[in-house]
Amino acid sequence: MGPAHSQQDTVATETSPINSSILIVDDDLEICDLLQRYFTKHGFDAHIAHDRQGLEKTLVEFAIDIIILDLMLPGDDGFTICKALRTHTDVPIIILTADNDETDRVVGLELGADDYVEKPFNARELLARVRAVLRRHQSRQSPTRERVRYRHFGKWRLDCLKRTLEHGKIATKMGNPEFRLLEILLDRANKIISRDELSLAARGREHIPYDRTIDIQISRLRQMLHDNGATPELVRTIRNEGYILLAEVRDEY
Repeated sequence: MGPAHSQQDTVATETSPINSSILIVDDDLEICDLLQRYFTKHGFDAHIAHDRQGLEKTLVEFAIDIIILDLMLPGDDGFTICKALRTHTDVPIIILTADNDETDRVVGLELGADDYVEKPFNARELLARVRAVLRRHQSRQSPTRERVRYRHFGKWRLDCLKRTLEHGKIATKMGNPEFRLLEILLDRANKIISRDELSLAARGREHIPYDRTIDIQISRLRQMLHDNGATPELVRTIRNEGYILLAEVRDEY
């Protein structure tokens, strides 16, 4: 199904990042054509591909700032492509998922996607998601954030450059969702953060009732931290309020 938008859909008041380049990967030719024209209208350099081969060819030829990736593709599906991309690039990825399929959303985020949009979707909402993800990505690349190399808390050290969680000689590579969550928790250590705040900071969207994505990512983060899910000591659940990370944080530059 194609993106829902009306002829009255005018240029959004918020401008796109200068010279932003977007790659739309979908085997639906009509959707690709509509989105290419829509994003071009809103100031993007828009490219399209219909499968993994086309995506890889485009990435070689052009500097892409963000990828919109449909999960249902011929040959290698979106999950396989997302996992492969995360082995060598941190270019932001927004996945397109089937309507109300929580499993697709969670798996996509666990594999390193930055956000998701359900089909059928509204083109203006997708544009807003793209801009929000680009802003978060650019803020993570800012000199202020890059100056912090290590973050020490409890028995752990977070390497912000390599995105690894370290304890002694053991280093665990973190996926984007868990890395972002941990950074937010560390930034506000010893303070309760609501699910809405976590979802907005980590994914650019408010928490949706019955959406357990944040809870699942917290569970995965606890596993990485060896924090017992039944009686966690580091990342605790505060009933009806949210989560809190209990630790003193020391940044190393």
